[in-house]
Amino acid sequence: MKEGLTVRVGLSTLGWPFDAADTTVLALVPGDGRPFDIIGDRVMNWHADKIIANVLVALGILFAVWFVCERWIAWRAGRKKA
Repeated sequence: MKEGLTVRVGLSTLGWPFDAADTTVLALVPGDGRPFDIIGDRVMNWHADKIIANVLVALGILFAVWFVCERWIAWRAGRKKA
């Protein structure tokens, strides 16, 4: 067995504006300057609360765009009648 420090290394994150998922891997850091060795499989961790928060933010943005577009359409229609 190789000696060194075993750490969990983050590879990537997914989600906006909150990180809803992250990918990590278990790695062995030898401590003598050599590169670390991957000793485990990639693990994807999902965070349900952050997924819900991301969906709520997306729906809020969608509602704001819809509202602005509807107001703009109503303003242009009112302007053409006058």
